[in-house]
Amino acid sequence: VSTQSTGLTFILSMTFLHFTFAFVCFLTFLSFVEESYSVPLVSSISPTYGLNSGGTLVTVFGSNFTYDSVSISAYSCVFDTVSVPIESLGDNLVTCISPESPFLNEDDPVVSVELFLQILLPTENITSDAVFFDYYAPPLYVSFSPQSGEPTTVITIFGTNFYEPVEGSFYTCVFDTVSSIATWETPQSLSCEVPELASLLSSRQEACDDDESAVTLSVQESFLDTAFTFSESFCYSSAEDGSDDSDDDDDDKKRNTALIASVSVLLVLIALLYIYVVRKENPSDKPKEMDEMKTPLNN
Repeated sequence: VSTQSTGLTFILSMTFLHFTFAFVCFLTFLSFVEESYSVPLVSSISPTYGLNSGGTLVTVFGSNFTYDSVSISAYSCVFDTVSVPIESLGDNLVTCISPESPFLNEDDPVVSVELFLQILLPTENITSDAVFFDYYAPPLYVSFSPQSGEPTTVITIFGTNFYEPVEGSFYTCVFDTVSSIATWETPQSLSCEVPELASLLSSRQEACDDDESAVTLSVQESFLDTAFTFSESFCYSSAEDGSDDSDDDDDDKKRNTALIASVSVLLVLIALLYIYVVRKENPSDKPKEMDEMKTPLNN
């Protein structure tokens, strides 16, 4: 009896162990199945563009980004074919830094690539749906003209890759520390108006005339952030100096006009005096002329 009881106990124990093992395996299987169907969904990214040299911090928004027991090292952002590790991870967002453009040598200054998330899970590799990220070649400065002027003078900046500003972005000309909003003309040119700089005149340079002062001119843009900067010397002529010269010219004109008027009056007086003197010396000329005019009538 004891032998049968021991055998029954052993059979029950083994059955329980098998059942427990099978149940654990089943739960594990279910957990993997559930994880495999939680596909990450990407809704948007910000910003949607960056320099082709890379280095732009991109935030990816969406859902189903986190998995139990999956570390952050399993995640990566893929820009076309280039994979980079993520910087931070949350349920609804991921951040990563854009790599150098895989199409850096392309002639087109703007290249769009697909961006998606890739996650290395224990049982499989899964990827999210893709969104587009635009790589921009940086604007390049060539020259500007004219290289000197006074307030309100319009100067033109020449270069390449001057992208038409999108809403909220703009180019700025900076004269020393005074800003002037630039106008986008073409992909190769910008224009801006020289502001008033009388209070910020810097030291004179040989490149400028005696009545001009050298100021530092640079151009900045808010679209790609510090992508377009240069520094050149601009010869600035104070508006006040120009106005003084104009006032002097006006005074000279007024003096000349007054002089001409005085001379004209004097000449008229001399002519009248001459006529008076001549008539006084020959008082009989007029009666003789009258008699000569009457003679034909009497005849």
